[in-house]
Amino acid sequence: SRKNAGAIIATNSTQTITFNRIEAEENTSHGAVYLVPDDSELVVSTIDITAHGQEGIIRLNEYDYEQGVRYSIGDFQVDSQRANYQYNVNGLIPARNGIVIDFIPKSGSAVLDTFINVMANGVLCPTPDSYTFS
Repeated sequence: SRKNAGAIIATNSTQTITFNRIEAEENTSHGAVYLVPDDSELVVSTIDITAHGQEGIIRLNEYDYEQGVRYSIGDFQVDSQRANYQYNVNGLIPARNGIVIDFIPKSGSAVLDTFINVMANGVLCPTPDSYTFS
């Protein structure tokens, strides 16, 4: 029926951090996760999307793994025709947080086979020093 019957959960080995969760019958697919290493920041400059099939939204989230909170950076509309999209993002993701990319169908369960490729382009930078000049 093109939807999952139960929740699908990806955690660390001790099950203290949830990296990814697909809710039962939510029809939302979480397929990409990236964790920013300690002492770094990630600057996401653009997002490139190739998609066709079900209409919907590609949502780029910042994910605070320790708090289990997602912050939406942007929603990007895709339609049923094969198309390539590029959007400017310019989002800053701090150390120990990550990005999660979701696809949310426009209406209920997917009725078409849907193919999506998302590339988030960015630069991993060292965390700036916090000292001040006098």
